[in-house]
Amino acid sequence: MDWYCISVDFAVAQNTSRMIYMHPNGANVWPDVLQDLLAYAKTQGTQRFNWYTMTRLADFMTAASPFQTRAHIGPYVPETPAAPVLQR
Repeated sequence: MDWYCISVDFAVAQNTSRMIYMHPNGANVWPDVLQDLLAYAKTQGTQRFNWYTMTRLADFMTAASPFQTRAHIGPYVPETPAAPVLQR
């Protein structure tokens, strides 16, 4: 199974959004990968999988979230990953 199938399957199974990005030149270099990704995503149907622009997702997150997040600032410590603090 290819990485794009795994990404699409994860988004469907978790009912979540995932960003799939490639540099514009990537479409010229690997058109078969892009075409396969689009074709596989289409097989999931619009009830299970949709494409969104980054702007649309950002607008949704800004408008829909009743929470304010605050990032942890400090040194990177792998054993204790920082979690966002949610405030009302």
